[in-house]
Amino acid sequence: MAIWDTPAEDFPKLPLPSEVFEAYPPDRQALFDTIRPLVTDAMLGVVANSDYNYLHAEHFAALQRIRDGIDLDEPIGWVPNEVLTLFRWSEEEYDPILDDADAFHIARAFCCSTLLRIPDVHENRSRFDNDAFAPLIESCLLLGEPFRQRLLGLLTYSLQEMESWDEDFLFVAFGLLATVTLTDQPEPELGRLVATWVLRANREVLPHHFGRTYPEHRTFIDIRYASTAPERWARLAQLVKERHEPTDEISQFSYHASRLRRPLFPFGSRDLGQTPKEVQAALNSQPTIASAIRQLWEMRRKPRR
Repeated sequence: MAIWDTPAEDFPKLPLPSEVFEAYPPDRQALFDTIRPLVTDAMLGVVANSDYNYLHAEHFAALQRIRDGIDLDEPIGWVPNEVLTLFRWSEEEYDPILDDADAFHIARAFCCSTLLRIPDVHENRSRFDNDAFAPLIESCLLLGEPFRQRLLGLLTYSLQEMESWDEDFLFVAFGLLATVTLTDQPEPELGRLVATWVLRANREVLPHHFGRTYPEHRTFIDIRYASTAPERWARLAQLVKERHEPTDEISQFSYHASRLRRPLFPFGSRDLGQTPKEVQAALNSQPTIASAIRQLWEMRRKPRR
């Protein structure tokens, strides 16, 4: 039985453990308000150019209003939704204004957090769009601990608001695990608690996506209709895998999540841009998680031979 054929009452109830909410209080706004003041007009100009400079002035003006905190509860239209969505896909940006890693990731985090904060007037995207969450998580981890901490509040807020039948649910659940795990200041007890909950969520929800054909080693990343950029989640899964012992259940789960089964889509998918050896080398050679993720991002910017 496919997920859209399953009655809501048949889905498991999977509230986050109360200890997780106590450690990471739900907060829809804090990350967004941390990022907005860091966004310059020059960054907004690059984002406004994302649709081949089409309606640049209109996009730029709308982005300025969002950056300045004006009418944040008003749904946005095609302007500036289109450029926010396009820049969300960015893996690198060679405009000199965003040549610095921090500048690029602040601009991308702004786009992603806006998409998660302000609804689309046409209701064409999910409130908890996993295609916005994946790059947002990567950017926040690269930008450092204050961003990671505020991201945790957004993730617990989202999971508090979601139901297990939401297509984005398992992606956001894994996003919480990745954000809890990928830190230089680990909290082992909380990490194990979140990991146990995420594994349970996958075991209990995935059969509703795959029905009787639910095969061994399937993970959330195989919900093909739910994500148009699964390689971003696979990159995070590679990092999570390396933070656990090889025999650990989370390491094995993350290993299967990081192995994309192609072809996934006729469009929108890219190579991972990093090998397991490169991930391991970056984590071993860099003093912090943030600098390891920065190194991997810089490697993806360079053409492979």
